[in-house]
Amino acid sequence: MLPINRLRVRKACITCKRRKIKCDGQNPCQNCIKHNIHCSYQLDTPKLVARNDSISDASYQSVPSLSSPWQCFSPHKYRFHRRHQNLLPFYLGNVLMRSLPQSVIDEHSLRPPRLQFYGWNMSGGHYLKQRQTTTSKGTICWQWDFSDPIQQNLVEKLVQFYFKNVNRFLSIVHEQAFWQQFKAGFVNRDPQGSSDLFEAILNLIVAIALRFSYSKVTDPLNSTPESPATFSTNECLSKDEANWIEAHSNLEETLFDYAYTVTTQMSFEWESFELIQSWLLMAFYLRTCHRQVSCWQALSRAVQMCNGMSLFLNKFPENHNAYDECRARNCYWACFTLDRLIGFQMGRIPELAPPGPQMLPPDVATDSWLSSETIVLYKLALIITDCQKRYGEELSIQEYQAVKSRLIEWYNEVGPTLIDVDLCTRQVILTYLDVRIALEIRSLFPFLDANENYSQIHRVDLGALPIDAPTLLDLVEQILNTFRGIVESGLFFRPWWLNLSLLFISSIICLILIQSGIQVLRAQSLLKKSFDIWQYIENSTAPNPPGMVTECLWCLKMLNHMFCQRLKQSAKELENTVGLDHANDSVNNNKFRQFGKVEKVEKVDKVDKETIREETFNFGIGDASSPSVDSNSEDLFAHLQWFDQWLDVNNLDTML
Repeated sequence: MLPINRLRVRKACITCKRRKIKCDGQNPCQNCIKHNIHCSYQLDTPKLVARNDSISDASYQSVPSLSSPWQCFSPHKYRFHRRHQNLLPFYLGNVLMRSLPQSVIDEHSLRPPRLQFYGWNMSGGHYLKQRQTTTSKGTICWQWDFSDPIQQNLVEKLVQFYFKNVNRFLSIVHEQAFWQQFKAGFVNRDPQGSSDLFEAILNLIVAIALRFSYSKVTDPLNSTPESPATFSTNECLSKDEANWIEAHSNLEETLFDYAYTVTTQMSFEWESFELIQSWLLMAFYLRTCHRQVSCWQALSRAVQMCNGMSLFLNKFPENHNAYDECRARNCYWACFTLDRLIGFQMGRIPELAPPGPQMLPPDVATDSWLSSETIVLYKLALIITDCQKRYGEELSIQEYQAVKSRLIEWYNEVGPTLIDVDLCTRQVILTYLDVRIALEIRSLFPFLDANENYSQIHRVDLGALPIDAPTLLDLVEQILNTFRGIVESGLFFRPWWLNLSLLFISSIICLILIQSGIQVLRAQSLLKKSFDIWQYIENSTAPNPPGMVTECLWCLKMLNHMFCQRLKQSAKELENTVGLDHANDSVNNNKFRQFGKVEKVEKVDKVDKETIREETFNFGIGDASSPSVDSNSEDLFAHLQWFDQWLDVNNLDTML
């Protein structure tokens, strides 16, 4: 007899795996086609390893106990996602697709959201146009002409705007030192002097200020599709100065190009505090208006210099001055804070070496470099360091509780000082809320059963975290209230990067809780508040349009469409299985009250409300109107009711 050639496949689809039947490994497979259901395959996640210090560097051992069942690569690129806010819409969409028949999916053109960072920033994409690999001729020749009073005035005003409204967040540049260098060494500079690097820093500051200052809405509360919100030409410039900028098209990009070219060339052979500041300013600028990779690359250059100069040691060469120590410490802390914040937001591992034992924390510094906002962000960055792990593991319950306690302690310490203040300070609170949301929404994954490889070990180690819906909605409400205040101030379009992402994830949380029947009324109210803000954004015509709004709203509406179709399918299934004919409701009537029967009331089509209101239940012994009971029950009730006839309930206090 010839051997039977059995079909062997490397991987079965999710549906066949769940039903424990043979799968042909195709997409879609024949079983899913036969049953008219959506066919999908589980994404491969890397096997996680941990270094064993007792053996050589080349040897590793696996760490399966707390490896995340949800963190994974993007399907088509080498980008590993540790950020739960990115993962939730992706898994939710795939779970909903698996629950719907293929005919419904095709009829309504349903499509699961891709795995990405929704609302990464307010611009979303290639704001800086694609450049040639070589610098175009004349790019590096840009130079301010301060013999023209318009140019000098607009530069000084934009720099003042930057220090007042932006720099306080991370204190990348020391304001007092900058103005000394600007007025003494740059405005009155020697034509032969070497000021290219300072001009690069100046140009980055002006580029950031330009982006942030063209964003104020003049009438934020009355925008409609017919009458969209209007924006001020520029918050800090005169009409002539604003016209000069408008006459120089692509000024912002030109300034950035000059700074990037100078900084890149000098960084090839040199390391300095000023180069670190240049790269940090570029990372900050790119975080507001460009893609993730460019921001990470600029930040990485600053980190490499800090590590290369060993700034984390807080030690200095023999020949140095006191201000060198100040610059070394504060450049390190600015880089440390930005590295932790952006690393966590991107789901990447921080690269900067932790501070050495001799490094003084910024909250004990006596200089004027770091702002109060930067100091509290530094304290938050210390906590963020423990919020994610290198090899894709989830925090254990104990680790989660410890981090949560530290975050609440941080907020209780600094929160009261950061309420009802300006926009820059509000970003500190929003950064805290982003971290809290990232920790709390992990509890939604087991609830959604987002990964069928979620084994019993994972359920014990990771799934013990309950769904704390009230806490999640408390955080959502705090986010939306903060945004409402920002909208009313007319500054929502100032391109702080958490505006869209936090609004997006707040809407996702409300959608999930509503569709799951958890805290429905409160979640509905908050979802309406979030979409009031989405509508406000759609009705506005910002100078720098928030390009990622479209895909955020597409994702929200697509998921809601899936939810609605699933509810229809579930309702139809329940109607067919259980039925809706519940017959007469007399079986639900109450037949007994305490020590007596309820009087029977004849059911009529229309009952007089006054008659029903006057009906009474009489439980007195021997009363002709008392309920009729059989003789045995009547004797028992009489014994039980004996006590009450001797009590005057209105005068009990006289009996005490």
